Amino acid sequence: MAEHLPAGATIYQTGKPFGHALLPGTLTRFRMGARKDEGGEGSHLPDYLVVHRHPLIASKVHDHIEELLATEYELVRAFPAMAPSQTERWFDRMDAFYLPLRGFHGIVRPGPNTEIHVRKGGNRP
Repeated sequence: MAEHLPAGATIYQTGKPFGHALLPGTLTRFRMGARKDEGGEGSHLPDYLVVHRHPLIASKVHDHIEELLATEYELVRAFPAMAPSQTERWFDRMDAFYLPLRGFHGIVRPGPNTEIHVRKGGNRP
């Protein structure tokens, strides 16, 4: 992200922190619901949303984020980890490595499917 996103950009990542990408010092982590002086939203939205999609509950995308994606953001890039249509996978709910115990067909890499969205009218990388 350091190579492609502008310095000072604000980034919000869905899912639990153990699945988050490490941000370089040139980017700012945005915290939804936090006070503005704590890096929170205040009256604005983050420049970018990094969305994790995976069957594990830790990667559930909440409805209010889905609404923001539909109305305020556009997809810039997707990094697939697995075909979402495959439903016969079994996962250990406590496993942060995101690999199934059964149903490896369609797995490209460990981890959630990751999407990067930019705020409409924002700087596209």
